[in-house]
Amino acid sequence: MENRRQIFTSKVREENNGELEIRIDENKKVEVIVDDNTVFDLESENKKSIDILDKNQVIIRENKKGNLLIDVGSSVGVAPMSNFTIFVDSKFSNMESFGRLIHFVNGFDDKDFEEGQIKFLKRQHQGFEFFIEILIQYTKKIIKEGIYRTYISIQEDIPYLKGKLLLLPTENTGGQLLNNMRFNLQFSCQHNEYSANNIENQILLYTLKFCKQKTKLDHRKNEIQRLINEIDYDVDTLPFISNEMFMTLQYTQLNQRYEDSINFCKMILENSGMVNLKRQDSSFIPPFFVRMDDIFQKFVARLLKNPEYYPFYTKDDQSTSKKRETKRLACTYGTEDEENKRFMYPDIIAFEDKEKKQIHSILDAKYTDDFKNPDDSKNGKIGMNILYQIAFYLNDHFMKNKIGYAILPKSPNSKDYYIKSNQQRLKIGVRHIDIDETLEWIFNKTTENTEKIKKMLIKKFP
Repeated sequence: MENRRQIFTSKVREENNGELEIRIDENKKVEVIVDDNTVFDLESENKKSIDILDKNQVIIRENKKGNLLIDVGSSVGVAPMSNFTIFVDSKFSNMESFGRLIHFVNGFDDKDFEEGQIKFLKRQHQGFEFFIEILIQYTKKIIKEGIYRTYISIQEDIPYLKGKLLLLPTENTGGQLLNNMRFNLQFSCQHNEYSANNIENQILLYTLKFCKQKTKLDHRKNEIQRLINEIDYDVDTLPFISNEMFMTLQYTQLNQRYEDSINFCKMILENSGMVNLKRQDSSFIPPFFVRMDDIFQKFVARLLKNPEYYPFYTKDDQSTSKKRETKRLACTYGTEDEENKRFMYPDIIAFEDKEKKQIHSILDAKYTDDFKNPDDSKNGKIGMNILYQIAFYLNDHFMKNKIGYAILPKSPNSKDYYIKSNQQRLKIGVRHIDIDETLEWIFNKTTENTEKIKKMLIKKFP
């Protein structure tokens, strides 16, 4: 990776339609050279977009020369501004493959996405449209499996007795005693109703209506409206959605299938500022970005959890490690102050047996190309930090053979290698995955391509 402090210069590119385009790679800081005729308004028209970009590791400022300074972290996406568009591309993946990557990471079936829908980010201003399409696919899947319903308590005055009779007035009823005094022939009742009007569906409905408002494609507006009609008749439309609503959600076996879609709704709404739906500016297209380090971690996890590609039994270590926090502190780092103590967990533990008693190896995904061979005296320190981390993981688990792997995205200069510590009985391998090539194997599924993935994932120590 280039030094983040180094500033690369870039000129604004004018597209055929007259719009200005700035295209840069993630994890770069660039100075955009502008001419006297180009003015970028960062205060008024683009202020809302700038605030959203700040939250997504995309910092845009103007220097004394009047040029733009753009500092990008590990985020990838599109930012339509008032008179220009910023594209941030992945360093390790062709953006034409981005749709396939999101497709695979989110667990969609091949039939869920058509090829034309997968390549949204190739077209200008389509970043947000791409994510709308993903939410549509999530919603279709939910409707197909059946909308989640729960028993909710309802208090109302009705012409017949249902459930429990309420003698005293409540917020929604007059109370039976008062009804009798007024010769009101209604019954004040409290009863349970099996309803879809729960917070999960309310969030989904709100986000769908927001997306319908934002999309610029008429056929997509119609498609979203059809989905809304499937939910709307039995679900209240909330005036707004807050972060607290997401925090109150608890997932069980009954609503687990909603978790990914709700998380996706949260991402969409957070990116829009979580504002009142009725006050939304329908002309405003929010920037839309994803964290590639998170995406890569999920990508590796899905590969390793697929028995077609990886012969060992796997699980995330998050749950098991939490139980050992008070006793096992091998993976803590930073200050020893209890308030600031943080714990690290490996992404995947691979087991040799179905009962998951015998650990085969520990694997951790690292979205970086900073990994240098420890034999390189000049740059070895960077790589050693990752190796030390994996060594911590290995020592924190009871293993017959202490074998660990760091899995990184492949770049032109990448090279797999291995280190051994006979004294500590540690074996640590550094492997690289070509994201685009692997996606090609996945989406063009043949016996030969499946074997290629398997061979890539189960390389043995030399």
